[in-house]
Amino acid sequence: MRLSIMKYAFSYQYFSHLIQNSKSTNSFYHEENSVKLDGSAHDLLQFRDCCESLREFIKNTWQRKKSQEKNKNKVDQLHLGLQNLLYEVAHLENEIQTCLEFRSLHEDIKLIPVGSLSEHQETLERLHWELEQRKALSDSCDKLKSAVESTSQTIKKKRNYLASFGPKLKDVAEELMDLPFTNENEQYNLAFLLPSPLYILYSLLKSYISMSGSSENFFELDEF
Repeated sequence: MRLSIMKYAFSYQYFSHLIQNSKSTNSFYHEENSVKLDGSAHDLLQFRDCCESLREFIKNTWQRKKSQEKNKNKVDQLHLGLQNLLYEVAHLENEIQTCLEFRSLHEDIKLIPVGSLSEHQETLERLHWELEQRKALSDSCDKLKSAVESTSQTIKKKRNYLASFGPKLKDVAEELMDLPFTNENEQYNLAFLLPSPLYILYSLLKSYISMSGSSENFFELDEF
């Protein structure tokens, strides 16, 4: 970097000297190929070297600028993260201090010295506390038993209510669709009591009537 700066300074001085010496006969432009000089080839070579040095200096400066911007963004992100952490630390320190400064009502209660208590009184106090605990548990148990019994009664009522739907639905279906479910069930129940030959005959007659659709010659079992 230092060498590039020195080359740039030398190029600037050299360009100034050339411009001052070539005002009348020479024309100087920024483009390298359009420069006209009255001198030896050595001056032209030096001029090209100076242009190359200038290009290199500009390139390095641009690259360093980009690198500096990238590093600056990283530093900004790290700084932001540090600020967030410091804020969290300050918040936690405030919460810890609040907890340390908290004073409850029980801190001012003075404890009775152990030597001033008698074993008999301690036993009575312990038994009294145990009795209170047992009473509380007994009340909770009674409440739970009552709740279980009430729930059982409710479930029983709902089951009976649902069980009563079957006959009611069957009666409604018989009335609306004119289907004698009850009569047929009674006939089937009586048919199971018949001997095997008569049951086979009943089954055949029942099948014949269901296929033919005529029941004039069919008789019921209870009339048989």
